[in-house]
Amino acid sequence: VNIRKEAKGLNLIYAGRIHPIKNIHYMISVLNHIDACINVDLTIVGPIEDQKYFAKCLSLTKKLPNNISVNFINELSGEELSYYYSKSHFFYSLTLGENFGHSIFESFVHSRPVIISNKTPWRELNSKNIGWDLSLETIESISQTINLAAELEEEDWIEMCKKSRLF
Repeated sequence: VNIRKEAKGLNLIYAGRIHPIKNIHYMISVLNHIDACINVDLTIVGPIEDQKYFAKCLSLTKKLPNNISVNFINELSGEELSYYYSKSHFFYSLTLGENFGHSIFESFVHSRPVIISNKTPWRELNSKNIGWDLSLETIESISQTINLAAELEEEDWIEMCKKSRLF
């Protein structure tokens, strides 16, 4: 664990393709509903496979409140990506579907819990204390989970990191 977990602060990472199936625009839209007292920094790492979709996502970031920041970074080497995981608290992905979800597995390898959609094979994460697999139906329930993650005490978050690695 190379980052401190302070109350009301949250660093999220998404690593994967920039493509409509990954639902990145929805991930950004959810951040509009985060409590104003919570600071969220989302780093999106991956190749742009659809320029029009990327432009849509980028325009959504310009409408976010001041307590939310989103940064796009192109593809990185494994070592460079490990650095960004070490500076993040949770992996964040609200994908519309995954057969496996290699980036989710990679998050666990990097000892990071996840906030993901329930459209992947990775399920019942909350009962394992390694994150949340959420329905995409309501923005409010997802934003409440992000608020909850931001409010976690450092020792509780570190425990989630340890369990994520063991999983």
